[in-house]
Amino acid sequence: MGKSPIGYEQAADWIRGNGSTVKEHFKNYFDKRVGGNAKHVWHGQHFEWFANRVARDCFTEIDLAAIGALSVDLPAQTARELIEDRDGMLRQLLMECELWTTTYGADISDPDLSSAWLEKGSCFRGLWDELVKRERIGLGTVKASKLMAAKFPGLVPIFDNQVSWLLGLTENDPWWKPMRDLVIEVKPVLDELRLDRDDIHITTIRKLDVVLWMEAERRLKSK
Repeated sequence: MGKSPIGYEQAADWIRGNGSTVKEHFKNYFDKRVGGNAKHVWHGQHFEWFANRVARDCFTEIDLAAIGALSVDLPAQTARELIEDRDGMLRQLLMECELWTTTYGADISDPDLSSAWLEKGSCFRGLWDELVKRERIGLGTVKASKLMAAKFPGLVPIFDNQVSWLLGLTENDPWWKPMRDLVIEVKPVLDELRLDRDDIHITTIRKLDVVLWMEAERRLKSK
């Protein structure tokens, strides 16, 4: 059973019913600080440190460092396209997204948060399309989700191949909404996950991402 995916419909029950495993996954992922002696380091734990330092109105080298922590290495041409932003479209969309979060909130786990950002025609969907579909950038789903999560770490869920396998969601699914529904459903469990660290801030949606990724990693390695 441990070698099989959980499936989206059973994910909330699995999280609620496996509290000790959930806490262990979370602790193991974030357990090592810079300079520690842990035998294994999940470099993704440094994503938060970089994401808390990114500029909100443009892409910079800090964004590349943030997604680098999540095993994303962009070609130099793509990186330059993001940073240079010759027509200013990325900057415009980023400013619109930032204004939206300032006005309406930036926590996907808030059940009262407006769902307007999920809809077609929203600035977030516009930014997504620029990153994924525009020929000169063309990041693809996984890389684009990590880049947007660095900019809006409390709002945009990361799409990862391992979590996709675990939940049975594909890049063709409208996965922002189901991930929002899931994080709201299991928020009481996620709120209990805490670390004795002052160098990073971990959002609720990121807690969910880490727990699911670690469980997927465990199951895939046991296959």
